[in-house]
Amino acid sequence: MLLPDGLVMAFQLQPDAMTSLWAVLLTGSLLRSRWAWIIPLTLAGLLLREHGTPMVPLILLFSLLSKGPRLLRTSTLLIGALIVPSLFGGHVGLDQPWSSRSETAMSLLTTDQKPPHLRQEQWQDFRARGPIKRIQWHTSRSLKEAGDAWGWLALAALLLGTSRRRDLLPAVLPILPTFGALLLWSERRHVAVITPVFVLICAVVLAHSSSKKTLRLGGVAATFFAIWGLFSLPEEARRQRSESAAFGPVQSTAEALCELAEDGDWILSIDQRLILWCPIPQLSDPTHPEAWNAWLVAPAHSVLGPWKPEHTAIKEAWFYRLSSEHLDSPCKSSDPLPRRYLLANGPTPHPAFTQIPMPGSPPVGVPYPETCP
Repeated sequence: MLLPDGLVMAFQLQPDAMTSLWAVLLTGSLLRSRWAWIIPLTLAGLLLREHGTPMVPLILLFSLLSKGPRLLRTSTLLIGALIVPSLFGGHVGLDQPWSSRSETAMSLLTTDQKPPHLRQEQWQDFRARGPIKRIQWHTSRSLKEAGDAWGWLALAALLLGTSRRRDLLPAVLPILPTFGALLLWSERRHVAVITPVFVLICAVVLAHSSSKKTLRLGGVAATFFAIWGLFSLPEEARRQRSESAAFGPVQSTAEALCELAEDGDWILSIDQRLILWCPIPQLSDPTHPEAWNAWLVAPAHSVLGPWKPEHTAIKEAWFYRLSSEHLDSPCKSSDPLPRRYLLANGPTPHPAFTQIPMPGSPPVGVPYPETCP
């Protein structure tokens, strides 16, 4: 009730609300040393992309430093969670390991490729900055959009420092996997996803504090941040309504695409929401020979030849295909591509996001496969 973001994130097609719930439950279990909850929650975190995967070694280390008969049982379960998936060719974290996600964030400080969350006009200004100024840009944007969430973080750190209670330090473990990315992924939801952990830490410290001054100042600060958050709720709700309204055109576009697509076809688009209604694998590289089987989804009149519009009935987006009138047949690839559906991960910004035009941008020439000599 102290944060408005749970109401908003619950209606978004992001794992943020589930991740926040998981982090709060794990934090509460760590605070009370309830290992019957800690172990299954840690293992469940393996399904929460980059947030939960690092928790396995962190909780394993915590168990090694703890006392009691839980050591062998906990170590066996947590080590097994890391080893067993690899034996069957699987990956933890839904094939989005934390290292790749964090490398993606760090690469935004030096890369010359446009990241997907910045529009072209923003990127033109952003690219002219050095790494330090890029950090400053992210920081100022994050503080502007999530100032109250950062306030909860500062209050939790202050209360933990003044209480000097080492038994509360395990509560910060669920924060660590995402903390380094907060300055680089600067949308409000990136900070708000772990803000409930800060609120819980504040509540625990204040509930056990014997200092009237700490109680008074902490209570005033908590009330201030709660009211601040409530004032941001109308704007967050407006954004959510705007995002929800966009799903109608996206759905109609995806359904029209699925009527045209055949087995073996691909989608080449910056809008990954299309696969919600048209589950066709996404192509990352328009220069790959598979591009001849790809549907390029882009705004009307935004793509130059040899990509030719094949479907222009939808105002929001046209469907383009490579034209044999402009190109000879490409060389066949000896290395078949894995059919993937989510492409917004990896150590560098995804190629498709830098080459496909966004709404309002001038027409561009999207790359295409090389033909055989």
